[in-house]
Amino acid sequence: MSNALVSWVATGHDFIRPKDNSTEIIINENGPHFSLYRDFGQDFDVHYLLSQYRERENLEMDVKLNRLRVALEHSFNNKKVMLMYMDIDDILSIGTIKNKIDELIKIKLDRTNVQIFVSPGTPSMQTAWYLLGCDLFKRDTISFFRRRERRFIEGGLTPPKEPIEFDVSHYAGVTNVRDNNAGGHLNTNLKPKITTKLKPIYTKAVQLAGNDKTTILIQGDSGTGKTFLAKYIHNISNRKNKPFSILDCSAYNETMLEHKLFGYEKGAFSGATKLHTGVLEQAKGGTVVFDAIDTLPKHLQARLNTVLNEKVFQRIGSDRNLPLDVRIIATSTEDLWLLRDADAFHRELHYRLAVAELQLPSFFQMQRKERKAWVNYFMETTYTKLGVDYIGEIDKEAWDFILDYHFDGNLKEVENMVEIFYTFCEKKVTKADIPRQMIKGEKSPVLSLESAMKKHVNAVVEQCEGNISQAAKYLGVYRGTVSKYLK
Repeated sequence: MSNALVSWVATGHDFIRPKDNSTEIIINENGPHFSLYRDFGQDFDVHYLLSQYRERENLEMDVKLNRLRVALEHSFNNKKVMLMYMDIDDILSIGTIKNKIDELIKIKLDRTNVQIFVSPGTPSMQTAWYLLGCDLFKRDTISFFRRRERRFIEGGLTPPKEPIEFDVSHYAGVTNVRDNNAGGHLNTNLKPKITTKLKPIYTKAVQLAGNDKTTILIQGDSGTGKTFLAKYIHNISNRKNKPFSILDCSAYNETMLEHKLFGYEKGAFSGATKLHTGVLEQAKGGTVVFDAIDTLPKHLQARLNTVLNEKVFQRIGSDRNLPLDVRIIATSTEDLWLLRDADAFHRELHYRLAVAELQLPSFFQMQRKERKAWVNYFMETTYTKLGVDYIGEIDKEAWDFILDYHFDGNLKEVENMVEIFYTFCEKKVTKADIPRQMIKGEKSPVLSLESAMKKHVNAVVEQCEGNISQAAKYLGVYRGTVSKYLK
């Protein structure tokens, strides 16, 4: 049985752009394919080199690709390099890409040992490989690998072929990760990072996904991943093929929220020139997330409570009942228990929303090794998303600063920091590369009012044996405020 290598042409890496912007074709002999051939060329008998383009559609591109093919064959001891034009019009269409590679791998190379090199490419191409890997995870004649050249070459080492494993338990969610608010594009951030603090939360989330009628309340500080967790639950539930909609309760005034939630009939009010369906109707069969529900006006809290109780709703200007067929997930940065006790949130609505509660930790509540794992996670995923080279090293001084920094914006702020690294750094992250606003916000060693408050809050939480809600009641503040000052 022959051994075949399959990979996409990495246009941005296999070629060098001329400095004078001329049309000269310069092949990068230190690119991903040439370096792979030098180190592991003996492992393959034939190479199927995939191009997204249609043959004879762009003469200049045809010449460029064939130059690469010939150069690779020459370095491959004249073994065969098959240039495959995949004819992909939309490189963001994962379904189209997967159908094309399915035909090649599952049919044409069915009786071949296939090693797939996941070379640099668009997120859609990476995702298509993931889906194929989940399809074929039991086929022992196919394997996937990647290489991270810069990380090793600068140390004088040969980059290994790193096997890629596929967690098939996430396959159903991967194939249906759709967000109506993003125009229906697939979200390529496929799999959550599960650290020690998050493991029990995501374990419970999987259980809740199985009962798709249970309402869920997700609480946590800003940037902790509340809407991501809501989407994760939707994607592994029986509602995964139906719409997923997010209503940001803090983004609109009361009238606009009511219109967006329930919709309205033509002529219901001045300016209602045509019928408009609300999110409860548009998302039929799917999931509706009430983001920042703690900001929902009191009048709408009462009306939503009635809807959840009676399982029907009406468009504005209509007396016709419409059945409620959505799962409700609510998120909040404030503690709804405290808001309810202070008569700042509808008591019965809170009971209906909090059938199941999930509390996400702040970034600084995680152990130091977990925080480091999260930074590494974003370093790994961001370079693929941005289509840039991998940065393999953060020096000790930078690490010490990052791991001691509070990150009020939590995971979102960590992700933003990493994107800045990939925008301005090339080889290694040093403290000089830390965003300026973070350096300016570094806490003084002098005992400030804030640090004194932090000490006091931690002492109260310790007295309450770690019960944040109880500590918040003693202190007379919201639960989110207590979380902010925890170690």
